Amino acid sequence: QMGGCMQESDAKTRRTQRLLEDALVRLMQEKDADRITVAELTREAGISRSTFYLHYTDMRDLLDSITKDVISNLMASIALEEDPELGYRTIYPSLCRFIYEHRPLFNAMLGPHGYRHFRAVMVDRTQTEVKNALDAAGYVTQGIMTSDFVALYISGAIVAVITRATSDDLPFSAETL
Repeated sequence: QMGGCMQESDAKTRRTQRLLEDALVRLMQEKDADRITVAELTREAGISRSTFYLHYTDMRDLLDSITKDVISNLMASIALEEDPELGYRTIYPSLCRFIYEHRPLFNAMLGPHGYRHFRAVMVDRTQTEVKNALDAAGYVTQGIMTSDFVALYISGAIVAVITRATSDDLPFSAETL
């Protein structure tokens, strides 16, 4: 009996989170993330403010929670796959599929009304992963081109491409990205 109640509670929590995330994405089409109020968000989501406060302390808590979950799920979804066109293993197919499946959220969080902290975390996590890959591959520093510097450059480019690819005016599929 108790397990069923917990599953029902988990399902309700996931539904509430999905409603809030979808409402946030819609509101961020017109308004900066840091200017959206709990009242506006809950009205758009069709839930009560008390329900919001059961899960989050404020808007920043919600935005930080979404950021943490998306980045964590993104990193967990990345897998090395053989790319027949390139002739070697790469993470790009799995990365592109995840971004495509979550395109509205990436569009909102990285777009003109986005959450700056989301972008910063994306760059930071990407930079860490790129640096680790460079170091593992035996990258040799050339002048000022340390693995940290090269990783920062590449991670900035990756986030810029994700931002552009998920914008409303550039239709794409996971395969064409």
